[in-house]
Amino acid sequence: MGAGASGRAGQGAWLAVAWVLPAVLAGLAGWKGIWGSDSAFSDYLVPLPVAGGVLHVPSFLVLVGVVLGTGRGAGTQRTAGGDAAGPASWLPVALLAGLLVAGLGLVDLERIWLGMTTDVPARLRVERNPLALFVASDAAIGLLRVQAWRAGPRLGWALVAPAAVLTLLLLASPGREEIRHGRAHPGPSRGDEVRFAWSRLDSLAALEPIAREYARAYSPDQSVNAEDVAIHFTTSLEGAQLGQEAGVVATLCLYEDGTPDRWGAGVVDCFDHESFTDRFIAGRIDLEASCPALLAAWPPERARGVERADLEACRAFGRRKAR
Repeated sequence: MGAGASGRAGQGAWLAVAWVLPAVLAGLAGWKGIWGSDSAFSDYLVPLPVAGGVLHVPSFLVLVGVVLGTGRGAGTQRTAGGDAAGPASWLPVALLAGLLVAGLGLVDLERIWLGMTTDVPARLRVERNPLALFVASDAAIGLLRVQAWRAGPRLGWALVAPAAVLTLLLLASPGREEIRHGRAHPGPSRGDEVRFAWSRLDSLAALEPIAREYARAYSPDQSVNAEDVAIHFTTSLEGAQLGQEAGVVATLCLYEDGTPDRWGAGVVDCFDHESFTDRFIAGRIDLEASCPALLAAWPPERARGVERADLEACRAFGRRKAR
């Protein structure tokens, strides 16, 4: 009785993985739902006519038959010739054929052919073909199930190496970081810089200390180009990579001239502040506007009270205009 319950639990695990796997793969690939939903993951999980999961039902029912048919023992039933009596001898061949045919449906064969016969670059691009994805996934699961039936408990050793590698990759994954770099670009004026960063945190109180620690590396006093820096923190990794303000949770404004940092919710305009460059440019514009009157007072004996440096700057302006 215990063995039967264990066998049914194992069969259920195989079928659960088989149903979820295509949805996970499509979601990771960024596919949209068949009927226009934003994510294929949730769309492919629902086996109803209003969702993409209904296309998974036919191949999944075939896989159910394979799983149930190979659930009567781990390779213990054999014929006199030594062949497995459980799965029919043609079953692995049929599953492999289904996997290959479905795989062809996921590949842009025309692009590959053009790349081989013309000057168009050949690229292996995955086609958004949900039916082919369902068939390929179920056929692959079916082949693994048949192999598991034949190998019995020995198959567990084949899972040790990939499980160890997967564990190491997850431990070292950058996706575990609390904050991740996004796009950076110049701001509206010289000396302005805009940066985006991604974080899972959407609470201002929880995000602020982590954001300030992260921002220390981008402080204007550490840069020769930036005077005012705006760092937008968003919960959308794609938005951070593309520099999109939609979804920004908070903004941290950093200034080089000693102005206190500003921390605020949403998108904050950090560049309404007058930086040194802004004041320098404004002073230069004012000086250039007054140059005609200053130059008319040249030579210096006729320019009492006029700074000689300003007169020299005006003469430099005049030389540049003459070019």
